[in-house]
Amino acid sequence: MTSRWIVLLLTLILSNFSPVYILADDQNHTTNQTYNEAIALFQQGKFEEAKAKFEQSVQTQGPNPYLLYNLALTELKLGRVGPALGLWRKALDLDPGFGRARDAIEHTNEKMKIKELPHKITATETLRKKLLSHFSLSDFLLLTALSLASAGWLGLSYFGRRFRAKKGEDRAPAFPGIALLLSLSFVAFATLTVLKAVDENQTRATVIAPKIEARAGPGAEQASLFELFEGMEVIVRESLKTDDEKQWVQVTYPGGMTGWIPAETMMISSGAGTW
Repeated sequence: MTSRWIVLLLTLILSNFSPVYILADDQNHTTNQTYNEAIALFQQGKFEEAKAKFEQSVQTQGPNPYLLYNLALTELKLGRVGPALGLWRKALDLDPGFGRARDAIEHTNEKMKIKELPHKITATETLRKKLLSHFSLSDFLLLTALSLASAGWLGLSYFGRRFRAKKGEDRAPAFPGIALLLSLSFVAFATLTVLKAVDENQTRATVIAPKIEARAGPGAEQASLFELFEGMEVIVRESLKTDDEKQWVQVTYPGGMTGWIPAETMMISSGAGTW
């Protein structure tokens, strides 16, 4: 284990990337031969071979935030910013608390020439970016259950004491301020839980082509509406095949316009249909 950390430290020193772009060491995969081969190939600068090994490990072991992070880092080394961002978003979709992937996304976005398109700043997207994407649905369900149980217990205790006070068996209870606060917390957490559930059922994708024209309908002959650039995240609405059997997807830039793009120019990165 000591030698592994030494190698990772040397990778950091020799790398021309920011410290967020370090291989993520996953203890659960240290005994996996394919994973270890991918790490070794990456450290040797053989990024295409490392990419193939990481992809093989994902296929055999299943999606894992650490594997996806390292696969994304390999894509970035190969100059493929879109796939790298898409894979980091997949990692966050699996584990919203995986801070290294979030840092990598933010750092990479800062370096992009075109970071975003003109769009309307909506409350829903702002809430998703600032809060919803940082926690899992299980987190919100747990907070909702805890606040409900606590408010219910304190509320029942309050009304029980009031009932006994009316019978002269106890003194009148004080105003249940904590119970009221917990009740309001329950409403807030329940609302966030519903919003998170809705968000998880919304499919999002990352553009992996350098530049693509979003069209008025499915087909290259349709009028061009706007352009999307590599690494941008879009909301997937629907998909269909044209007469030439080419798959087209209708996407919406958050807070912006809606158009159709070829399916091969994007990578599903979060929400329903991620895997």
